[in-house]
Amino acid sequence: MNIYQKLVEVRKSVKSFEKSASGYNFKYVPGVQILTEIKSTMDSQGIILEHHLTETIVTHIEKTWFVSSKMKMVWVNSEKPEDKIEIDWFCTGEQKDPSQALGSALTYSERYFLLKFFGIPTDEDDPDSKKPPFDNSKPPYKPPVKPVATVDPDAQLKRDIFEQFKHDKVAAKKEYERIVVLRNKGEELDADAVKYMEEKFQLEGVK
Repeated sequence: MNIYQKLVEVRKSVKSFEKSASGYNFKYVPGVQILTEIKSTMDSQGIILEHHLTETIVTHIEKTWFVSSKMKMVWVNSEKPEDKIEIDWFCTGEQKDPSQALGSALTYSERYFLLKFFGIPTDEDDPDSKKPPFDNSKPPYKPPVKPVATVDPDAQLKRDIFEQFKHDKVAAKKEYERIVVLRNKGEELDADAVKYMEEKFQLEGVK
């Protein structure tokens, strides 16, 4: 069999994995679990996975080392070494030690290369699994209605009169008192008075 046929056999042997390991507030599929499951088939098929770093960048910021690199993941048919598949890949990692940063980058990239290359399903990979079921029993959300500020009619009347009399306190006070007297007596303004108030003080429905 050629390398493609052998990789198909490996893929057939792959099962669904569960994210059983935790770290840095994340759950993930341990690399050892993946490698353990497929190693026997890789061995029986005579397949080797090589890692080749091509463009490596090492950065030291404060107490942290960052390592990133373009790389090639190469599947090799051990029975016929020239029968191989090269795949462009990438790795990145950070640690307080440069060698640990490189180790993290290689380990993490290999883990996800295997997951994606073989199309291995893992729980929580499906975005729909994180979406809560639609519940149409709950009414749609409505933002709270802000109460409308009320205006004291008497205070507004004072302001209107004051403005209409061009801030003449004496004239405005006299007009205000006249209106109050009429109101307190329970008298209604005649048609001329109503028209006067609407025109002079821009008030409607004054009684």
